[in-house]
Amino acid sequence: MLVKSPFGPVKLLTPLFSSSGLEDAQFFQVVDTIRANDLFRRMRREKSIEFIVPEAQHSKVVAIYKNLKYKWKKIHPNYGDKSPKEIFHLYRRFKQDRNHFFGRFGFIISENYQIKLKYPPDVSIMPSAIRTFIDEPHSVFMPMNLWEGILSTNEWNSKGLVIEALEETIHPLYGVWSPTNQEFLGLFKKYLDGVELQGTAIDLGCGTGVLGFMLAKKGMQVFGVDSLFQAAKCTNLNAQKLELDVNAVHDDANKVDLPMCDVIVCNPPWIPVSKKTALDSGVYDPDESLLKAAFMQTKKLNAKGKLLLFYSNFASKIGLQKENRIEELCQSHQMKIANRLELPFPYTTDTDHPLKKFKDSSHIYLYEIIRDL
Repeated sequence: MLVKSPFGPVKLLTPLFSSSGLEDAQFFQVVDTIRANDLFRRMRREKSIEFIVPEAQHSKVVAIYKNLKYKWKKIHPNYGDKSPKEIFHLYRRFKQDRNHFFGRFGFIISENYQIKLKYPPDVSIMPSAIRTFIDEPHSVFMPMNLWEGILSTNEWNSKGLVIEALEETIHPLYGVWSPTNQEFLGLFKKYLDGVELQGTAIDLGCGTGVLGFMLAKKGMQVFGVDSLFQAAKCTNLNAQKLELDVNAVHDDANKVDLPMCDVIVCNPPWIPVSKKTALDSGVYDPDESLLKAAFMQTKKLNAKGKLLLFYSNFASKIGLQKENRIEELCQSHQMKIANRLELPFPYTTDTDHPLKKFKDSSHIYLYEIIRDL
C-alpha cells in the first residue's frame, strides 16, 4: 500500500489498520531524543504511524525500540479458565496486535536501498529482503520489528550459521525459516548414521536445504521443492557453496510432478492453522497442506522407498489436531510406521508463555514410513 508520508510517498511493507483504513491515521515525525514512555503512550492512544526522521542516529533508534519492547512485555491477556486451544488463539491474536503495534514505528529506505538514518549498519541482504515484499523498487517504510529480523538474518548470512549435524556452515536468506534450534537435526544424524541410503531423494519444503544436504552427504542425489521462491534460491545457493548434489525448484508441493525416488524427507510446520503474514510460512501449515502433500507424494516412492517425516505432538496436546494423526494418514495412504525416533521439545525459556507447560511436555518425532505391503 502506498501512503503519503511526511517525507514523500512510501510503500508499507506490512498492512497497517487494514480493517479500519488509513484515512484518519496520524503521521508523526519521531526524533531520537523522544522518551520511550511518551512514544509508547501516544502509540497506545492514537491511530498513528511513527516516522523516524532521517537525522536520527540508528543506535539511538534501536535503543528506543528496545525500551518499547520492554514496556510491551508488561501487557498480558486475561486467559481466565480458557482451554489450551482457546489460549493458543488468544495468544496468537495478542502477538498479532504486538506486531501491528511495532509495525507502526519505523524509518524510510529509499528506492535505491539507502537507509534514511545517521550511521546505519551495512546490510548486504537489504535488496533481496525488501524484494520479498515488493516487486518494483520504491521508497518504503521499514518497521523496526521487520528491521530486527533483517539485521539478524544479515548476520547469519555474512558470518554463516554453523550446522553441527552437517559439519558445515550455511548462509540463510531473509524470509526463510532457519534451523537455529538444531536438536531435530541431531535426531536426523542419529538416524542416518544407522542406515544405508542410495539413489534419489526429495526434500519437500526444503527451506535452507539442510535436510537435503545431510542426505546428499550420504551419497544421494537430492531434489528440493519449496513454495517460497526465496527458500528454493537459498537451497541452491548453499548447495553450490557446499558443492553438494542438490537442486531445488520453486513449486507447490501438492502439484509438483516429482520423479520416482527412494526417499522423501519433510519437516512441515507443526501447527495446522491459517497464515496471517508472509513470515508465518515457517510456523503454520494451513489445513495440513504440506503434511498432506508429503503423504500424497509417497506414490512417487519406489517399492522399498521411505518417507522420513519430522513432526511434533504439540498441536495435538493443545487440541489443534487429532491425536495419532500421523498413524491416520499412514492408514489412508497404505503406509505404515517402520521406525520412530523422538526427543523432548526444546525447553521453553519464556516463562510468561501461556502454553509453556504444554510445550515443555511435547516431543519431536522422526518417523520412518514405508509401504504397508
